Amino acid sequence: MKQTILLTVALSLTGCTSMIDTMDSFAGMGKLTVDKNSFDNTKIIYLTPDALYNPDASIFDPVSTRLGAVWTSKSPQFVNLTFQEDGGYVKFDEVAFKVNGKTKIYPIGLSDLDFDNSKLSGMKSTAYALIPMSEFKNILTAKTCQMKIEKATGYEVASCSIDRIPGGKRTAILGFRNMLKAIEEKK
Repeated sequence: MKQTILLTVALSLTGCTSMIDTMDSFAGMGKLTVDKNSFDNTKIIYLTPDALYNPDASIFDPVSTRLGAVWTSKSPQFVNLTFQEDGGYVKFDEVAFKVNGKTKIYPIGLSDLDFDNSKLSGMKSTAYALIPMSEFKNILTAKTCQMKIEKATGYEVASCSIDRIPGGKRTAILGFRNMLKAIEEKK
């Protein structure tokens, strides 16, 4: 009897996780797209920005920045990280990754402000940082990894070691793992 109950609970939770992933994909979050440029046959892989998670933060103060990425076979040694936040203009400054205790800092370019009809606030800021592919792989294979996103208004810290937030929602890190698989498929 206990085994039947445990199996039912496990299947229900798997269903919830799948439902959350589907809803996020419909909202355009964490969507992985592989394209081939018809002009020069360049392979381009996009991961739309998805949630970040800080296990040390309060549930009432979640990480507001979402993270995505772009990779192209024209510059295979780099990954272009996409930082995005809703609600108006946000000036992003830099991102620091602490991978297994070692910190590396990368500048974030100027933020764009876009009008987005799908969001209540109507505005979102987007900015980019270029990191080496070797660092991207280190982030995904590290025993411990944290990210600190510096903004004009302060900073946010997020874990790069957690694929899912408690409750089942995926983080950008799970999308990064899927992106790396797509990059490594038939380069």
